[in-house]
Amino acid sequence: MWIVGHHHNLYFFSNVLGGPSSLQVECVELYTRDNAREHNTFMYDLVDGTKPVLILRRGQPFSIAIRFKRNYNPQQDRLKLEIGFEDSVYMEDEQWRKEYVLSDVGKIFTGSFKQPVGRRWIFGQVTLVYNLFKQVFLSSYYVFHLDRCSDLTCLHYRCRNFHVWNDCWMARPDLPTGYGGWQAYDSTPQETSEGVYQTGPASVLAVQRGEIGYMFDSPFVFSEVNADVVHWQQDDSSETGYRKLKRDSYRVGRLLLTKKIGVDDDFGDADAEDITDQYKNKEGTDEERMSVLNAARSSGFNYAFNLPSPEKEDVYFNLLDIEKIKIGQPFHVTVNIENQSGETRTVSAVLSASSIYYTGITGRKIKRENGNFSLQPHQKEVLSIEVTPDEYLEKLVDYAMIKLYAIATVKETQQMWSEEDDFMVEKPNLELEIRGNLQVGTPFVLAISLTNPLKSVLDNYFFTIEAPGVTGAFRVTNRDIQPEEVAVHTVRLIPQKPGPRKIVATFSSRQLIQVVGSKQVEVLD
Repeated sequence: MWIVGHHHNLYFFSNVLGGPSSLQVECVELYTRDNAREHNTFMYDLVDGTKPVLILRRGQPFSIAIRFKRNYNPQQDRLKLEIGFEDSVYMEDEQWRKEYVLSDVGKIFTGSFKQPVGRRWIFGQVTLVYNLFKQVFLSSYYVFHLDRCSDLTCLHYRCRNFHVWNDCWMARPDLPTGYGGWQAYDSTPQETSEGVYQTGPASVLAVQRGEIGYMFDSPFVFSEVNADVVHWQQDDSSETGYRKLKRDSYRVGRLLLTKKIGVDDDFGDADAEDITDQYKNKEGTDEERMSVLNAARSSGFNYAFNLPSPEKEDVYFNLLDIEKIKIGQPFHVTVNIENQSGETRTVSAVLSASSIYYTGITGRKIKRENGNFSLQPHQKEVLSIEVTPDEYLEKLVDYAMIKLYAIATVKETQQMWSEEDDFMVEKPNLELEIRGNLQVGTPFVLAISLTNPLKSVLDNYFFTIEAPGVTGAFRVTNRDIQPEEVAVHTVRLIPQKPGPRKIVATFSSRQLIQVVGSKQVEVLD
């Protein structure tokens, strides 16, 4: 006998009470696919597997059926249904649910404050079953590490150009009311928490307010977006062995981005949303400075903020920023110098360029020049070195980021100056074209086009293609691509599921890596 149940809870199992003739359950039908359609979870691969899994949404009714080994008597038999409950993490906004729960492809942002660049990220569906989350991009993330300069006695910091973590939507009954909602999780932190490399969940609201006493790891997340950068010089007469030169209060945490709800841009970054103000008060305001100083006092680093009076500094230096260059073009490291005094000044300077990983760690040194020269009173000078494609192309790493570093001292006054700049070498995009009709079970052709921007052959290359609901990830190879050639590669695909789908392709060769393209399509049933 079948009994149809109509319930409002996420997890359940049944238990029947009675005497010797207790009602025995023969089987339970979960109507996995029918419920999935009602709950808008039918796109999950777990629903269509050989052992379908029931995936439900909070607050919506669902149907099940129970079959017993004998007839059910409502006057005699008692049924007991035991329900498992989760914490209250319901997200009310329908557009938020569509973006953070239903989407199986999102976007992460790489690059720098001046040049953030978005790229597609295909989520793992198991994660989506349990979490409501978004990705957060942070420009300039401070890493507590010191490098020694070999030519001029100084210490400088290492700073990640960007960092990416997740915000997860959840309740926080362990914190005061109001601190639930978005929580920061960082699976690639630079230091341990309770002996493990982990961070979070840290309440984003607590971080924004500078309340670093709330669990978990709020001080670390606060420092990721608010740290001041202090420059030091070796000084044997100082108790610590170093003296502070200057402090930069605005370099770290200049831009935090996530994908904008309801916007999808395959060719640019119109879908980037600035959420900096959710994590920190506006730079330069009294509220922002107060929160940083309070955190410094709590952590014991307040001594780093007590700077001595500046010594005589009458030579002006300025390292020119590079916004961006296209891969295969040369660039220059340039410093403008002006002697603003009425006396001769002798300057020692070093200019350098290196490839860097997104973590801020040096990849390979590209070029370095140093020299000594004199400046007459009020004289202006320009120092510049050119870096050619042949000098940097084979030394690029991961996201093709380059750091410029300049340092100088003035002999007569002991003035010391240092500055750095980083930029991303701009790569071409892959162009994706659909040939044929997009319908479940019907083959179509995907054409991928790439223009070789270099004056050299691209060899040992491969494409990686992935499209949830259309195809799993796979890799294909082909012939070498000649200099400045437009190469087109085609593959045959068969859609598995209807609805909006995102196709993502990535190209890598020995000379050019991580070139990405994507295309939004609609598959008919």
